[in-house]
Amino acid sequence: MFGCEQQPDESADPVTEQPAAAALAGLTETDDSGPFYRRNTPSAAGYVVAAFSALGIGSVLVPVALGSGGGVAEFVMLAGLVLAVGFLVVLMIGLPLTLMAHVAVRRVQSQSIHIATFGVVGLLTGYLVRLGLGYPYGLPLPAVAAVGVSAAAGRAVVNRRPR
Repeated sequence: MFGCEQQPDESADPVTEQPAAAALAGLTETDDSGPFYRRNTPSAAGYVVAAFSALGIGSVLVPVALGSGGGVAEFVMLAGLVLAVGFLVVLMIGLPLTLMAHVAVRRVQSQSIHIATFGVVGLLTGYLVRLGLGYPYGLPLPAVAAVGVSAAAGRAVVNRRPR
């Protein structure tokens, strides 16, 4: 205020926004958050929120993609089925893929790349479910796309920095 603004530290680490000496010494504010945590990615609690958000969004999008034309009762039944099965799929398939994607993009600052990466993780998860269930019982391609969109939307919910 009144021309007394603090100038940014030019020697700051662009990833952690801390002075370079502190970053080199490993003295950062985020050391207690785990070995894979970077300011560009959500915390573990953020990923839990993203997973539940993706499940909630997917429980609406997947029945729409499946074309539930039987009215409200069929839609609610399919949404409940998507929630139940989706929770198990997230634990068995989505969690390992999410951890790999997290490690891959943890140093990338662009949040749009993070969102796109998790959209691809959702597409891959939906496609693996499609292959695992076989042809007559597998997800149709519009439902696979709905899983990808809901995964990207879930990651967008916990966006660290708007970019």
